[in-house]
Amino acid sequence: MKRPIKLRPQNVDATCNWVILFDNGFNRNNLLNSSIYVLDEKDVMVPIRIAIKDPNTLIIHAPVNGYTAGKSYQLYLNERLDLAASSERDYKVPFNVY
Repeated sequence: MKRPIKLRPQNVDATCNWVILFDNGFNRNNLLNSSIYVLDEKDVMVPIRIAIKDPNTLIIHAPVNGYTAGKSYQLYLNERLDLAASSERDYKVPFNVY
């Protein structure tokens, strides 16, 4: 398994909703909980909700009670979601909650 591409860490508030834009759209057939997920500092999956805004945009909603302030998380995106993916590697976005 190839290591994910790690993107620059982000500092976000507890109710951060991630907006993911795909230049050429995303693969709806691969839109599963195993394709987009968030892990906490103990590698425990955090409950999120994924919404389709349009053919090129996904919104990843924060947990109902928000993320915990002062904690760190990782957002994972499977490369198979991106119709134009060429890296064959997943994406990992570390983020800290203030």
